[in-house]
Amino acid sequence: MPSQRFSEKGMPAGQKIFVPVWQKDGDGSNSFASVENSTLSSTKVESLGRAPLNPHFKREYDWNLVSQTLGLSPTEKEELKKLFKEGEKPENIASGKTGVVFVSAQNKPRWSRFLFRGGKFKENVVPAWKGEEPGIWIILSNGRIFEFMWKCGNIGEVKREKVALPAPIQPPPSPIISPVQQLRQEEKERVKRERVELYLGAGKYHAFDYNSGGWYGWGQLGVYPFGSFFPKDELEIMPGIMAWYGLGEGHDQDYDYRWREVNIGPAVKVFGKGWDADVHVGFSYLVNKGGVDKYFSHQRDWSFHPRVHFNNYSREDAGKDWFPRWEADLTARIPFETAHRHWWDGERLKDNPTDQARITAEVKPWIKRLYLDQHQTSSVLIGAKLGLEYLFVQGGYQNIFLGPLVRLDLLDKEVVEISPFVPQFSTLTDSWSWSVSGWIYPQGLYRWWKARGIKELPKSSGQKNLLDYEGITLDILQE
Repeated sequence: MPSQRFSEKGMPAGQKIFVPVWQKDGDGSNSFASVENSTLSSTKVESLGRAPLNPHFKREYDWNLVSQTLGLSPTEKEELKKLFKEGEKPENIASGKTGVVFVSAQNKPRWSRFLFRGGKFKENVVPAWKGEEPGIWIILSNGRIFEFMWKCGNIGEVKREKVALPAPIQPPPSPIISPVQQLRQEEKERVKRERVELYLGAGKYHAFDYNSGGWYGWGQLGVYPFGSFFPKDELEIMPGIMAWYGLGEGHDQDYDYRWREVNIGPAVKVFGKGWDADVHVGFSYLVNKGGVDKYFSHQRDWSFHPRVHFNNYSREDAGKDWFPRWEADLTARIPFETAHRHWWDGERLKDNPTDQARITAEVKPWIKRLYLDQHQTSSVLIGAKLGLEYLFVQGGYQNIFLGPLVRLDLLDKEVVEISPFVPQFSTLTDSWSWSVSGWIYPQGLYRWWKARGIKELPKSSGQKNLLDYEGITLDILQE
């Protein structure tokens, strides 16, 4: 990801703001004192996620780093750590120690100090993004307030003029949902909504040295009617069914051919911490037809057609800019029944089927993500693909290919992927060919098209906001 960009602007002359100063008490904790200051400058943050500390809270915080950067005493560090990890407990929510907050743009500093990736921080930070960004607030027993932003995991200490601890309230009779669970609900619901996935793709290929080439098209439909199992655990499973249909035609010197194939079978999606995988156990039916002059051939194959796809984005979750993710794909076609007929000038010849068995392995290292807008709703991934295909026909030979990849992501979902030029070497003919291919995810485009005109997220209802903190006056939020 690109490094965080800030625009700094000094406060208007003579404006009074209150800067928290912490003094050591006898028990080692800190107490708050208001200090008037008219010369401090502020820092505006126009979008989150470009210098993330812990996106979506998917890993353990370095609490020593947090404590050192935010100036926490040992007692405060342990209390903050405990409340963050145990915030879902009813007594913590009911007492007002934790909750969910939605932060929108302001014209005054919200945080006295805001912690970014690598222990970097800015002081007197003003949120300046569009819409609302969710987060978790935590109040320590001495009144210090901290906010953990969901998108990036960055931590800010809320500025305020005076503090009074909230009065305990009785737990509501309805089941209590933790702040983390509330923030993750949107992500889980998005995953659940992806119960139907449709991809459409196409490609073209041609040899460099002789007259051979062709085109193909395909569609893939995955249906997962049951949603995900174990959504609260680190490992989620979504069973379903997947169907694939492809067709194409081409020529090899004077021989013209066309084919079509359908592949259907059970599938399962697996979501882990920083990775996901697709496993498809398919059974396919392949038809090949071709001919030249007075010769015509027709072959049908019924095959076992498994596929495994693995996607690792742990580096991206950790905020790494380079090589944020990689993918691997393994596919096989194993015929178990073949029927072949061919003729010359209408006379039936002895069957001589072509072995359609093959195994394909492919790796996609993604090298760099480039954001196209300041709110990070659209981005381009630059990468490459390296593959090896082994075909069992004519004693067996290999196709080896390597080329660039470009992918467009909209609203955190892959939408278009293009392989603009991929050279391929065949050990059968000792020759080179090239291909161009790509696919599109129509649902992602439709979702982006609907959202493109939204200038600001709708106001959240039923959620606790900083303005609702019991017994706390937040001077910084008073316009």
